[in-house]
Amino acid sequence: MNKEPLLLASFCAVFLISSHQLNSQTSKNEQKHFQPLSYEQAGKKADSVLALMTKEGVFVGYRWYESKNLEPLYPFGHGLSYTAFEYGDLNVSKQKFNENDVITVSFAVKNIGGRKGLEIAQLYIQDVECSVPRPIKELKGFQKVDLEPGQSKIVQLQLNKKAFSYWNPQTKDWFAEKGRFIIHVGSSSKDLRLKKELELI
Repeated sequence: MNKEPLLLASFCAVFLISSHQLNSQTSKNEQKHFQPLSYEQAGKKADSVLALMTKEGVFVGYRWYESKNLEPLYPFGHGLSYTAFEYGDLNVSKQKFNENDVITVSFAVKNIGGRKGLEIAQLYIQDVECSVPRPIKELKGFQKVDLEPGQSKIVQLQLNKKAFSYWNPQTKDWFAEKGRFIIHVGSSSKDLRLKKELELI
């Protein structure tokens, strides 16, 4: 994994924390004697920030909230619109598949309001039973749909092996574990309208 962006972010975090502490806890006279961190000191602080930033593993963002059964004010993927949308006709090309198959998922989105609008249709996958800790569900596809009032469109998304897999650090590869999966479709991580069960055999 390329750690340069994380290191840069951690250095920025150290700088902001140091600046905030300087401005909020010292007088103007004391600030004149403030000594900036050396490169070595900043590196040590950055390492500790980097360790803090990466320890959550796969449970980041909405995945963490769901694992703790917490409700944020606005769920992941939430958006406001001047119209409303209806979902239906969820179909999959195969309900039993192997890791070499590519699954095509299709569903309809209809604008049932009185104004033109854009909807971000989202697809999540839930691994029903897994031998390692995984998020309750994971975003695996999305598509923006532009609809006039009363208009309906068919959305198609494709899922390959990686969509059903988790990263195995021992083999350093993506591993798709056999078993049942549930596809969820909706307009946010909480507003899910359709679902269908699949089985990896």
